[in-house]
Amino acid sequence: MSLILHGDLLHLSMNMLALLALGRMAEAIFGRIRLFSILYLSGIGGALFSWAMGAQRTVGASGAIFGLLATMSVFGWKYRRELEGELGLLLRRKLLFWGIVNLVLGLVIPNIDNPSHIGGFVCGALLGAMISHQWEKGWERMLLAILSIGGIWLSILSY
Repeated sequence: MSLILHGDLLHLSMNMLALLALGRMAEAIFGRIRLFSILYLSGIGGALFSWAMGAQRTVGASGAIFGLLATMSVFGWKYRRELEGELGLLLRRKLLFWGIVNLVLGLVIPNIDNPSHIGGFVCGALLGAMISHQWEKGWERMLLAILSIGGIWLSILSY
């Protein structure tokens, strides 16, 4: 599966660093189950968009990381009244700024899979609009489960 494969040690290290920085905060906000669902579904969305744009192979978790970044940014805007101060500013503006900087870097540096980043970001933004900070809605659990199971089957069938 392309989410766990990486091109080299630098690629793996950069993704691990980004996941460490974003993942700890996202886990505190969403919990482990939703964090895993966001990463997995955004990664699948990124890989599918990359393949749809003509890529033969795609590797890395950066689509999933861009999805996590988008989910957290949308979440920050959705709960802007509750999230004031530094945390709210981080979620609403700073994360979005760094996402844009990384997309621009992907246009400048060769061999970066920007379609995967864009696909993961769009998928993450959709998940951010859907996910609440707590399990407030029963349909949210069911929808994430169905999407995750569908993603697993899609991964299996793609081999």
